[in-house]
Parts: sequence; structure tokens; C-alpha cells
Amino acid sequence: MKGERILLLDADGVLLRLPDGNQLESVELLEDFLRQREFAGLLVVAAGEWKRHLGLAGVRKIFAADLCERFVDLTPDIQGSDGFRSHVEINAWLAEHPEIADYVVLEGGHCWPHLPALESAVFVDPARGVLGSPDLESLARLLRSTG
Repeated sequence: MKGERILLLDADGVLLRLPDGNQLESVELLEDFLRQREFAGLLVVAAGEWKRHLGLAGVRKIFAADLCERFVDLTPDIQGSDGFRSHVEINAWLAEHPEIADYVVLEGGHCWPHLPALESAVFVDPARGVLGSPDLESLARLLRSTG
């Protein structure tokens, strides 16, 4: 993945409403974003609970055929991280891939603002509970500033 740009995507609070969401939302909105010419090279790594349940093949099946191959990896599965497992796993994945050009994390905003900051992250507004246009505008700005 040398020189690649990576989106680390957690579905909880982004595509799946917390605390009780059981159906994915805003998938088409994310797909439209990923299809934009300026983000055509962006690769996606799945983080959080959905990747534990679905694996890479299952995550790919959620997305349109023209995008599924851009989902290239999963963060590692790490036990014992005091309830902040996704955060620990994302940091472990980044440590294992120092060769990437840059990254952005797209995460639900329910608890991450209280954790040690990642260098490059967008947190979906927990009041909205699912990905929306304002989050994608923030993501685009951040990607433009890192690329």
C-alpha cells in the first residue's frame, strides 16, 4: 500500500445508527462520495464491529460492484482494549502500515472526542447518528488538505 491514501471507516455511528440501529443507512451517499474523480484513488479499510462480523468479503458485498474492490483491508482484531477497541485497532493498523501516504478516519462521534486524538479524523455528529452531507464536506476538506 505504499503511497496510497486510506479511509479508515467504522460503520457504527456512520452507516449504522447507535445505539440500536440494525439497518445500514447512507451507503449510497458514501458511494457517491467515493466515485468523485478527486477521491477515485482513495482506498478503504474497515474498522469496528462490522468487520468482525462480516469479514472483508462481507463488507465488500454491501457496496456497489464498481467500489467493492477499493475495500482493501480490515483493522486487526485486538482484545482487551477497555471499551475503545476500534480506536486501538485503527492505531495498530496505522503502525503496521507506515508506508501509506496519508489517511483519514471516518468514525461515529459518540466517544472518540474523549480519546487521544488521531492525526486525521472526521466524527459524525452523534445527534444526527448517521453519515450526512456535512460530514462528507468535512471529509472532503480534510482529504484535500492531506493530499
